[in-house]
Amino acid sequence: MRFSSQLKTLFLLLLAAGFTACQQNVGPEDHGMTADLNSADFAVAGFDDFLANVSAVTLDQEMACAPVFPGGRFHRKPDRPFGPGAHLGKILRELGASREQMEQVRVLLTAHRECAQEPLENLRAANQELIDAANAQRREIMQAVRNGELTRAQAQERLQAINDSTQQAIASNPANAPYLQALCVCRMTLFGGVRGLLDAAQQAVWDEWVAGLPEDGCR
Repeated sequence: MRFSSQLKTLFLLLLAAGFTACQQNVGPEDHGMTADLNSADFAVAGFDDFLANVSAVTLDQEMACAPVFPGGRFHRKPDRPFGPGAHLGKILRELGASREQMEQVRVLLTAHRECAQEPLENLRAANQELIDAANAQRREIMQAVRNGELTRAQAQERLQAINDSTQQAIASNPANAPYLQALCVCRMTLFGGVRGLLDAAQQAVWDEWVAGLPEDGCR
């Protein structure tokens, strides 16, 4: 009798565990998928990615701009801060997005990156002249160091000034305009696609999030 009762208790525990597991597999709080929301898979490629890939002139190296899509694959520098709207992980958590919705967002983000790749590559070409000018100034400074006209500390100060002015020039370069507009279209297409996956309650949260993004002329 006692053995039968124990079997019954064990069966009920297993049944409850199985039910809980099923709930976790289909619910919006799937732990594996939630953890994955931190990954670059949910990053929104944009102008910040281009800016992050412009390296600084130093005593040891020239300025360069690495591609955002090396070998055709999107790469985001993990050590650089990105502004609001550059990653969807947080808002998807707030939405309580289901596994199915998250997988659909992945598909939309793949299409978004295909859209963003060309304008981001064009931004590299549009700003190459500014990068070349920075490197020409660096070569003059390094020659002055070799000639004993500047100390390395003095050279470093001048190089930092070159970095600051060049970064500002790149960020405000009028030649960027058509490519920024193209990136805007890519982002709005993505955002519209994500909104279409949501129910009415989620759309209200999403709309509030989008409205709270910095005003950059792209809505």
